[in-house]
Amino acid sequence: MLRLEEYKQASLNSVKEEYRRYIESFSYRPATVNTVLNDSFYLWKNGSKELFWETVESEDFENVAKAALLEVLRARSVVSIAERILSLDVDERLRRGDLSVVADIRKSQINGEEKDLYSFASKYCSHHNPTAYPVYDYYVDRVLRYFQKKDGFCAFAVAELKDYPRFKEILLKFRSHYGLERFTMKQIDRYLWQLGKKYFPKKYGYGKRSQ
Repeated sequence: MLRLEEYKQASLNSVKEEYRRYIESFSYRPATVNTVLNDSFYLWKNGSKELFWETVESEDFENVAKAALLEVLRARSVVSIAERILSLDVDERLRRGDLSVVADIRKSQINGEEKDLYSFASKYCSHHNPTAYPVYDYYVDRVLRYFQKKDGFCAFAVAELKDYPRFKEILLKFRSHYGLERFTMKQIDRYLWQLGKKYFPKKYGYGKRSQ
């Protein structure tokens, strides 16, 4: 196994593969391993290698990680969103799994124009508390609508998927109907996204998540 200083000189792929072997040593399911890998290296992939290691080595990891994530958002031309999230002071609510946080974040301004950032808001909350916050996006939406039509697992109108508490209820009913209670919400969510990406492809990257 490499020493820390050697890891810091290694490439993203090298570190990810080493971390994959470590996670797999606990006999986690492949879906869990992939989810952990995708989430763990977000700052490196969307920010920088230096930002990732500064965050990992911080003694105050939770607060530093939050600040680093918001800094990445700023760097990606969403300054107003980052500032809005900071102004909401949602840390404690995220820890409690308060679903109303999604609604508070989703209505934001970009370049002076009001935007509905529903998918982004769900992803931000899921990043901080994946057990409580499933991710809504195009692919998950389409797969849930498909299985409703096919098996009638839950009665809902399409518009209800855009109401976050109701969206989570629908996902829970999906999990229960198909006997998937042994899987976490994060795993169910990821599985639906993968199905949607395969069977309901959409061009121009709409619905894209970090790989």
